[in-house]
Amino acid sequence: MALRETQQQPRTHKRSMNRYSYYLFLLALAAIIGCNAYDGPPLDQVTGTVTSGGKPLVGATLEFYPDAGGAQSYGKTNENGEFTLRYSTGEFGAVSGRHRVSVIGGHAQGQSSAVKVDKDGVELAADPDSAPKRGAKPRHGIEIQVNSGEPTFVEIEL
Repeated sequence: MALRETQQQPRTHKRSMNRYSYYLFLLALAAIIGCNAYDGPPLDQVTGTVTSGGKPLVGATLEFYPDAGGAQSYGKTNENGEFTLRYSTGEFGAVSGRHRVSVIGGHAQGQSSAVKVDKDGVELAADPDSAPKRGAKPRHGIEIQVNSGEPTFVEIEL
């Protein structure tokens, strides 16, 4: 009889370890799913183009600041001057309503992308008149309306 008891004990231990592993897996899965859920304000898709002198502005950073307050959305132009906004959490889109827009850096398509800096070491755009210095307030009163419940396409000419 002693032999039977020692054989059952490891089997019971194995069963409880499997049950423990199963519950640990479920807990980890719930944590992963819970942490990835977006629970911020509703976002609307915003895409567009930025041009300077009729040419696409390449490598420019855009920052959209909602007038109603809250976090900004941002984007960066590609080689065709096109951008797609992301909210501050990394989700695609922006909150609906009026936004003040800042365009920072970039260079016109076909021009040198050499970085220029001012006397303080702050990066300037290839053409200092095409966009403000990094960290500057929005310039030229660029304002954009982000439509609620539908995609917004924006064309910005500097």
